[in-house]
Amino acid sequence: MAGHDATPEPVLADAVLSPAAPPGAGLASAALVTAGVLFTAFWLLAPGAAQLHPHVPASPADLGPGMVTLVDRADRDAVAAAVAALNLPAFQHRQVEHDVLAGHRRIGWIVVTDSMDPDGDTIAIRSGGLTQTVVLDKSWMPVPVLLDQGGVVDVAAVKDGEAGGITLALVTRGGQVSLRPLAPGEHIQVAAP
Repeated sequence: MAGHDATPEPVLADAVLSPAAPPGAGLASAALVTAGVLFTAFWLLAPGAAQLHPHVPASPADLGPGMVTLVDRADRDAVAAAVAALNLPAFQHRQVEHDVLAGHRRIGWIVVTDSMDPDGDTIAIRSGGLTQTVVLDKSWMPVPVLLDQGGVVDVAAVKDGEAGGITLALVTRGGQVSLRPLAPGEHIQVAAP
């Protein structure tokens, strides 16, 4: 079998030209792309499009230097936004807003998130006689806190989602502060400025 080559030579087909694009096809493509860009810009810039109320912290730049960001009681709109986010009946909203504006109480924001996998970890944030239950996920979660003269916020670990502990992070202007995993029943206290 010497001199016999077992590898066949490939046979290529003849080249075929594709038909030219019809006149105006480039214009239609450009119009479609332009329409898509305009729609996206409008969607992102439209009022209320995927944004929080302007007085609710939406980024670290909106936060104070500590774990709790106080709302300036001279800013009536900011006070109203924080009070509206409290889980209270309407008649209590009016009383709390009056107390904050009069300087008898303070109100602020604490921002929480799940520092690991969002598996249903649940915490309770207690302050100023009010308890708010929060199921943690990976999103930015500003929670209003009502503060009495002591200014302490109690964060209690309530439910561990899928084992591994309740993985909580608090967000500050400087970034996210991940806490060690908490067991149900454990508490941490956060002092307001």
